[in-house]
Amino acid sequence: MFKSLISFGAGFYLGIFYAQNNEVPKLDSPAVLWEKALSYLQENMEKEKDSGKGK
Repeated sequence: MFKSLISFGAGFYLGIFYAQNNEVPKLDSPAVLWEKALSYLQENMEKEKDSGKGK
């Protein structure tokens, strides 16, 4: 448990350090990310059907 806490703390600290010293873009909301993932999957499934690999 202590090892996990140390790893979490180090990752948290390094993440904050990186965000302060570099330009990190904002993430979209989870709803927007979900819609992007669904549209990506639908496009790829359509491509597979058109090429005959989806059978």
